[in-house]
Amino acid sequence: MASNNKIRDCLARLNELLISHQQNCDDFSSMLSQEQEAIIQNNGDALLALLEKKQILLNSIESNQLKIDHIMGEQLGVDKKQHAFLRFLKQAGKDDALLLEITDITSKLWTKFIEQTQVIEQKNLVNGHLLNKQNAKNQLLIALLRGQKPQSSLYSENGKSSKSSYSSHLGKA
Repeated sequence: MASNNKIRDCLARLNELLISHQQNCDDFSSMLSQEQEAIIQNNGDALLALLEKKQILLNSIESNQLKIDHIMGEQLGVDKKQHAFLRFLKQAGKDDALLLEITDITSKLWTKFIEQTQVIEQKNLVNGHLLNKQNAKNQLLIALLRGQKPQSSLYSENGKSSKSSYSSHLGKA
């Protein structure tokens, strides 16, 4: 294990990065909520505007994540898995009061970071699902505008499902 002074310095830098990372994650979570609203309202202009902002924020999050990974892996030699890192913090602060205070702060920041990541992942999954549903709806509308009858399942006389794939031309719009 590294010396207590080195650990304190690394954890101080890590705490700064985690605080910055949390602000970025809060902003990203808010942006995902805005994105969800734009998807529900089928507002393509708002989605496009959010896309550029999201990319800038994602670049910042990725940059912070690389710095966090470097401190944890290269400087502290710790696995970044949640439980391994929390065990490391508990062990590191055991014999040094100042280090105990720092590890306590880091532990709280790390736990919040993990929780934020889970919330963001969930919001992103919901938005992806909504986008897929909206895309399917748009494809159906496009097919109808082109005069194509959407494929539907029909039941034959024997009760088995059969696909109908004919289209009817309603004319040109």
